[in-house]
Amino acid sequence: MIDDLVLVADVVARLAHTADDGTVEEYLALVAPDAEWVMPDRGLVPAQVRRGHGELAEGVRARRADGVQGPGSATRHVVTGTSVRVSGSPRR
Repeated sequence: MIDDLVLVADVVARLAHTADDGTVEEYLALVAPDAEWVMPDRGLVPAQVRRGHGELAEGVRARRADGVQGPGSATRHVVTGTSVRVSGSPRR
């Protein structure tokens, strides 16, 4: 189980780095084809839900075009802590 937790934390960190500096293809390679991305209203990015690689790619491209994410945007994703709960595991 510890190995799984480390892998999940690694993917979260790589998602943050790839959102800031990677390609859309590199970003999508880190998530399942049926992934769901949920964003509450944050001002610069309106509330939205995107499902699947096609919609996720549209969202990444839109945020980059708007200058709120990605290379040249002067923004960074910062991951300071990650809490993972494996389905079926006891809550700590």
